[in-house]
Amino acid sequence: MPAEPQLRQSPDLPPELTSLIFSHLRSKSDLVRVSRCSKRFQDEAQSHLYSNLELRPLPVSTNHPDDRFRLRALTELFINSPQKAVLVRTLSIRPAFIDGFEEYDENSPVRFPASEKVRQLIHGTAASHLTRTAWYECYSRDNEDAMLAVLLCTLPKLATIDFAISGSAPFVFRTLSVTKPYHTFLSMSQTELARLLPAQEHTTAGQRLHCELRDICWSGKRDHETPFVWTEALFNLPSAKRLYLQFFDSIERAWDDTVWTNPYMYPNELRELPDGTSSITSIELRQCSFAPSDIITILQTPRALRSFIWEIGSSSERIHTVNEMRNLRKALDRHNSSLETLSLDYTEEEPMDETMPPAALGGLQDFTKLSKLQLANIFWLGGDSSDDVFRESCLFDILPRNITTLKLTKCDETLKETCSAVQYILEHRSSLPQLSSISLRIEEGTVRDCGREAEICSLLRLAETSGIWVIVWEQCGMSDRERGWGFSGEVEWAEQIYDELPDFNKAPSYKAVTLESLEEQVKS
Repeated sequence: MPAEPQLRQSPDLPPELTSLIFSHLRSKSDLVRVSRCSKRFQDEAQSHLYSNLELRPLPVSTNHPDDRFRLRALTELFINSPQKAVLVRTLSIRPAFIDGFEEYDENSPVRFPASEKVRQLIHGTAASHLTRTAWYECYSRDNEDAMLAVLLCTLPKLATIDFAISGSAPFVFRTLSVTKPYHTFLSMSQTELARLLPAQEHTTAGQRLHCELRDICWSGKRDHETPFVWTEALFNLPSAKRLYLQFFDSIERAWDDTVWTNPYMYPNELRELPDGTSSITSIELRQCSFAPSDIITILQTPRALRSFIWEIGSSSERIHTVNEMRNLRKALDRHNSSLETLSLDYTEEEPMDETMPPAALGGLQDFTKLSKLQLANIFWLGGDSSDDVFRESCLFDILPRNITTLKLTKCDETLKETCSAVQYILEHRSSLPQLSSISLRIEEGTVRDCGREAEICSLLRLAETSGIWVIVWEQCGMSDRERGWGFSGEVEWAEQIYDELPDFNKAPSYKAVTLESLEEQVKS
């Protein structure tokens, strides 16, 4: 008889090596199979399996559960298995509830009554009886905001949330503002919960919820009703570092009197934070509808901001007066010893009145660490760039002395003035010893369309002898990829998923203007 095959033992590898191997398994199904191989592999495989939760749109089919079913299933899993819940580090939903959250209707049927453990979790989380009762009702009637908030309550070790949701989420923001210890949500003592957790997670039971949340990326949807944001909830997170928001409205303008009196919407337990209390170091606002007063509040809250990127996307963010600009600058001055990256740009109509004078933003010489600067031309030229107002030194006069990278956008209609200002910088480059690159971006048309071939030729020739790399970009269409975040698109988040990627989220394609091609155009 042939010998019976012997069962092979799993290799006795160091935990660090096992973790490295498992990190290369991209398929969730592969990780599930590995976790079933041996008891030794199970814990390590599960840490990779649950570390990154991604909810993506499912195919339209009756055989697939909807978003609400998945939220409910995950919530029940993590309530009953807190040892798995503490493994989750990233929650990504892109996009969910693409048409926005369903309207709450007190007359809608109770589809799935909240389980006893869900009720206990809500009871331990809510700050008031009114909020608690509304939360029960909304959860049982399949309100996605209430359901997502309950799921967030079960994930104490989240480090990153990445949402693309087309609706306001009052329950979610309320959950992010909670400061109670984790064990109180599960209606058990800290000791009881610690027994269920891995040894390295025993302290988690007594920590406040979301005390490790560092990175937040949250996008609304442009062709939907603009959602509102409670900045207090986000800036109150004790470990938050980076905040990326797109298509949000401020809470003051988003709500009418009816909403203010709606008990399940208004978070009475949220209060404004004092200046200089937030740990956030990087903020990027893209096409939001914040008024200048909102931006000033946002700038005043962090203790030491390192990066501020503001892409103005609507008329409500328009800077109407010199006084508003001065107040904006005053708020920026709080971070003059920490700010390293600053970008002020816009996507649609010009964000200032024609009466805004040149250099209204003021000089940035006091910003001792500011090395990367991007400005739409109106921020240094002002609203009036006529010859009797323009000075060649107006851009040079505002630059920080430690600048390394300067990007100028929206140069189309002011290309003549931009060339003169950059030429002045090149001629006085000894005052900016660390400056290595300057870029000019033409958003519409070409240099030839602007009729400034001679000026650009002169500028590029001067750059060759100055030691500063000067490049002129002409936009030549839109790519099919989503544009990145950050100063140069270097920050990558999961792509938002659309049937067709809208133009406002497409990365524009640019081509560099060469001196040789321009010289040929000048000759012809």
